[in-house]
Amino acid sequence: MIALARALRESQPGARGLATALGWYATKHAIGVYGNRPPERPFAALAPQVDHPPARSVAPAEHAYDAVAETATVIYERDGSPSYGILFALLEDGRRVLGTTREPEVLSAIPRDGFLGSEVEVAPDRTFSPR
Repeated sequence: MIALARALRESQPGARGLATALGWYATKHAIGVYGNRPPERPFAALAPQVDHPPARSVAPAEHAYDAVAETATVIYERDGSPSYGILFALLEDGRRVLGTTREPEVLSAIPRDGFLGSEVEVAPDRTFSPR
């Protein structure tokens, strides 16, 4: 930020600069656009209205399901080897089903293009596999 302020002070009138920052645990992002003369329009705080669709219910664990992979991730060990995978999938009726896996073939498939949106089978014990 200090470097940007110095650069703007030394620049031609009307110069602008962008500053970004990453917050604690990389979960918060900050961005600022600065200039060396007043803006043409005054600052305006925006508060957009966001549609909030109804929450999806989660399907109970005692059944097997055919679903479509909505999102998934692989959790890795410190040495870089895959430990287990987590799946969130959608059922035809709109409910979500969650699953886990420790199968090496499935763990290698999750990060590849084409896994999201693919059909999966989730067993009653919540393990899953591609169909």
